[in-house]
Amino acid sequence: MCSSDLALTVQLVLDAVPQEPPMRITLVGVSGGLLPSVVAQLGGRMPGELTCIDGDRATLSAVESAVNARSGGLRVRLVQEDLVRLCLGGSPLRLAPQHVVVVDGLLEYLPERVAASAARWAHGQLAPGGCALFSSLQPAADEALFRYVLAWPTVRRTPGATTRMLQEAGFADVRVYEAGGVGAVAVAR
Repeated sequence: MCSSDLALTVQLVLDAVPQEPPMRITLVGVSGGLLPSVVAQLGGRMPGELTCIDGDRATLSAVESAVNARSGGLRVRLVQEDLVRLCLGGSPLRLAPQHVVVVDGLLEYLPERVAASAARWAHGQLAPGGCALFSSLQPAADEALFRYVLAWPTVRRTPGATTRMLQEAGFADVRVYEAGGVGAVAVAR
């Protein structure tokens, strides 16, 4: 995630946080720089719980000490879970209704059916009036380089395709914000 995508995503998360404590936020995929940035902004803001879900134990361990040192009144809960199983609805993980669910940089690695299931999963985790954010890559000229030269295939959706997918998952209000020319953050309520 480039710095403009990160700054936009952090600001949109902050905008989605409820005004009354305690806040409940879930972040799916913690390998990028979003987690430390969100914790730095929310740590002293109000009490609540930030649940961080990732499939890689080493990634979770790497962020644990840095995050907990800056969390303030925010309780940080790290959960190792297979992200594809979670997205497909097969995870035994159960969360209290969340105010904000962030799916960070995962959609571009998921085929349409699994991405749609991930959107439904996020929708199902939200408290009434909650908000889900999905950061992802948009179609761009570098897509062929990633796919054919680096053998790193991604599924890049247009803002319209992302909006349709999220509406079909049950979200009524969807807005897609472009950042850095390649990235986008969809905010769905």
